[in-house]
Amino acid sequence: MNIYRTSPKQSRERAAREAAEWLQVMRDGPSAAERAAFATWVAASQLHLNELLMAQVVERELAVSGALQALDLDEVLARAASSDNVVALHDVPAPGAASAEEARAGAR
Repeated sequence: MNIYRTSPKQSRERAAREAAEWLQVMRDGPSAAERAAFATWVAASQLHLNELLMAQVVERELAVSGALQALDLDEVLARAASSDNVVALHDVPAPGAASAEEARAGAR
């Protein structure tokens, strides 16, 4: 028995994440087991199919627009690191900084 309720928005968000993951798996030369699991996932819900198609459209539009090529990841990370409303989820050194392990070794 599932006592937890999932809102429609949460269901869509989860399906969208799974669709993006499946696109990556299917692009990387999936095994027979992965292809079967993908087919099962798509067939399980109309929502899965809808989100898969939407993810494909978004991926194609990003590729055509060149938006991803124009993205400067180092700049985005530096901006996030300097913001007071961004919290690191784990130790990730800033671009160009020593790794956490190197910093600890230097402190010894």
